[in-house]
Amino acid sequence: MEITKEKSVFDKAIDFHKAHNHKRAEKEYLRAIKQNPKNQELHRCLGILYCDMNKHSYSEKHFILAKNIGPDSYELNVSMGNSYLKQGLLLKSLKYFEQAAFFPNGKVDDKFGQANALKKLGRFEESEQKYLMLIKSCPSFLGAYLNLANQYIDMKLYDASFEILDKAISLFPKNIEILKSHAVACKESGDFNSAAKYFKKIVEISPENYEAYNHLGVLFFENGYIEEANYLLNKACNLNEKYAASYHNRALNCIKMLDLKRAQNDLKVAIKLKSNYSEAKYTNGIVDLLQGEYVSGFKRLDERMRSLYDDDIKWCKALPSHKKVLIRTMKKLGLGDIVMYSMLFRDLYAIQKEIVIELDPRLKGLFERNFPFLNFMSASELSDMNISDEFKVQASIASIPKLINFNLDSFKPLETALKAKDEIYKNISKEYENRFGDSKLVGLAWHSTGAQGIFRSIPFKDLIQAIKPIDAQFISLQHGVERGSNELIDDIFVDVKIDPMVNLEEYCAQIANLDLVITIDNSTAHFAAALGIKTILLLPFSPEWRWGLGSNGSNWYETISIIRQEKTGDWSSALAKAYTLASNLLNN
Repeated sequence: MEITKEKSVFDKAIDFHKAHNHKRAEKEYLRAIKQNPKNQELHRCLGILYCDMNKHSYSEKHFILAKNIGPDSYELNVSMGNSYLKQGLLLKSLKYFEQAAFFPNGKVDDKFGQANALKKLGRFEESEQKYLMLIKSCPSFLGAYLNLANQYIDMKLYDASFEILDKAISLFPKNIEILKSHAVACKESGDFNSAAKYFKKIVEISPENYEAYNHLGVLFFENGYIEEANYLLNKACNLNEKYAASYHNRALNCIKMLDLKRAQNDLKVAIKLKSNYSEAKYTNGIVDLLQGEYVSGFKRLDERMRSLYDDDIKWCKALPSHKKVLIRTMKKLGLGDIVMYSMLFRDLYAIQKEIVIELDPRLKGLFERNFPFLNFMSASELSDMNISDEFKVQASIASIPKLINFNLDSFKPLETALKAKDEIYKNISKEYENRFGDSKLVGLAWHSTGAQGIFRSIPFKDLIQAIKPIDAQFISLQHGVERGSNELIDDIFVDVKIDPMVNLEEYCAQIANLDLVITIDNSTAHFAAALGIKTILLLPFSPEWRWGLGSNGSNWYETISIIRQEKTGDWSSALAKAYTLASNLLNN
């Protein structure tokens, strides 16, 4: 008869720990310590468990007890280094990894820990050297390849990341994390086909990998393949009904299809699965705003902005009397957004006089002239002062609609909210009159960057082919286009002296000299309309919330005429309408 030895309490604790049954593991570790309170290894293992449970004060207590019991060991210093690394106490973490390195016959854990701590400290040259040394001394150490490649990706050194990842794939051809990093590097570098190839490899190796389907869905969505993205995100949701990110991403894709009811259902599920899911709550607000539900939409927009700023100044829930309010503009907002919200400055000032508005330096002179009753400061000016002493409350410029109980449907915008600087306007007027005579002048903008650029942008050749028969001189308002570019034709003028990224006063004066602007959804639309210039805005099938649904006009601006794309990716009918409308506007 075979007699099996009963496992010790310590062994049982380790088994529960390995099985991620943390509560049972804790109970058994504490039982074992009660039996043997001077066992250093017991305290070390319990310290690791408490670190896994994010009970960091308990973790530190048992590590220190282990240190005091002695003798000091390689494993104990590495465990303490990993614990402090997880907490973000990077210098403390680095100290213990360095102490571990002094022990003879050490393994690779201390060097790997040092590299990871240095990486998080932003000491990239040092971490790079540590990772490369690890790869050289231990060619099969997967973590070094993976973390170095991810560091290169974060630094946008894509060629370096591909070199490391290709070596790793030759050693670990079916490792999911390596393939995922390779896919991400391809995606970040703009290589859609290669990114898709590596995500598909993950699915081939692991058909139930819902995260890979989610990544593939996002990749196809971001590149304009809406139907394909819908299939992939459906697959991700079906494979794991408790993965909140897939529901949120499917909601974003549904918005592009204007299936707003389904989007709201997915967002509801995502938020139920992850109650603190701020991105999903913000997207829910965008859907509300698209549908004209302004109270709830602007409330969620305000909550989103609040999450971006530190708590050193109290967030403004309601406009206070006799307290100076700092209005922030520098996070998650473009120049066009700021121009749009400036339409509400007069309404805000009527309620609250003590206001300072943080501003992009390029806008400062323009806004100071047009809104002399307000105070504006650049971010650099604010950084030179103790803002928590100067201001009692803060809010985002995107919070203004909520703070003033704004109703977009009843808003009456000024026909001309901004005026160009007179001297610059006259100089450009004289130059263009000498150059173009009495020709009608039509400004064009056709390209947008960023996540939405692929949906908003129109190929220049398609735009110019549609409107070229108009009897007018076309002038480029597109940032980054150089005169003589292969993309352009002879009869569009590029004024190389004017760069909106450098001088917005000159840009506004240029626009103010035009008879008409035809533009996609970018900052040009906002500047042109705010300056009172007749503006044709070409919108993608699923527009930004600012422009609402269905209307051919804008509640924000008096002079905008909206033409909407009838099908995602197909601008033909919208461009035909733009030609007809432009001809009518110029003739009238």
